[in-house]
Amino acid sequence: MTVLHGFVSLGGPAFPARFDPRRRWKGSENPYFTLRTVRDVAAFLAESARQVGRYGRDDTVHVVDDAPDGMGGRGHMVVHIRWMYLGEPGSVSIVPSEHGWYGVGGFEWCWHTVSPQSAKRTGAGADPLSDARHRLITAAVRDTAEVLRGVLPEAAALFVTVGDGAPIRNVMHSDGVCGLECYDTETLGEADQILASGLEWLDGGSDPIALGWVQLSACRFLVPLPLL
Repeated sequence: MTVLHGFVSLGGPAFPARFDPRRRWKGSENPYFTLRTVRDVAAFLAESARQVGRYGRDDTVHVVDDAPDGMGGRGHMVVHIRWMYLGEPGSVSIVPSEHGWYGVGGFEWCWHTVSPQSAKRTGAGADPLSDARHRLITAAVRDTAEVLRGVLPEAAALFVTVGDGAPIRNVMHSDGVCGLECYDTETLGEADQILASGLEWLDGGSDPIALGWVQLSACRFLVPLPLL
């Protein structure tokens, strides 16, 4: 499967996602999100429904923490509720996790990709210090952290080269030790793709410093990873 990392939108804010461009639905993407981004999508759907007075009628997504996993343990559960069809088969469904990624609204909603190029055409994110652009970059860093910490919970920061297709040069532990050798190629490759999709939104100037990154040279930075 050809998996790409980028940003998708329903016409409002954009969210970092992974998707296969060959598995589209009526021209729309079928994205998968990390759990943290699912929470953002859920909050956006709920607030949108409230603003237009349609809460309880429009679809919503909910993250249930500490839910039974069916195997005697407990964990996270993502639930999709189609309120207009409540009571009918399929009106409430559990979104399965595929290696920590959740497909929300696939083959149902009109998700479309958003890029710096498309944003410039529509005027969104044109300001070099745009809060919207910084939000997208921050979200990509957060998803990168979620993927990396699945194999190394101690990951605290990244050594990153901007302008390279594979930006991650090394990973720093919380004790200051570099631990790139701890990562398998597949996991680091996905983290690289996620981060690279966010770095596309950089507009030079003081962008990295405004994001709280430490500049090491003209194109190298130390990027702190957020707590999850």
